[in-house]
Amino acid sequence: MEMNLIFKKKLYIWAKLAVGLYGYHIEIVKSPMESLTNLSGVVIDETAHMIKIRFQDKIRSIPKKGFVFKITIEPGLTVKVNGENLLGKPEDRMKKKIHSW
Repeated sequence: MEMNLIFKKKLYIWAKLAVGLYGYHIEIVKSPMESLTNLSGVVIDETAHMIKIRFQDKIRSIPKKGFVFKITIEPGLTVKVNGENLLGKPEDRMKKKIHSW
């Protein structure tokens, strides 16, 4: 029973992320560029391989590959996602299977 509940929660989160990341608060948890680790902001645009994030007064384009992000889906619901799982356009991500996070 509990396994079914976990699967439903993952499915809910994946459905939210598959639609697009626009407007979500995002934090960089792991980065190949140490200066970007722990930066947080709001997603303002997304392409197949990049996320454009507003950090305070700056807008930065961050590659998805090689990064780990903490994304706040809604108040009280935050998920850590490997950037490789976010590769592709949102409309193409909807067709992908759920990866383990």
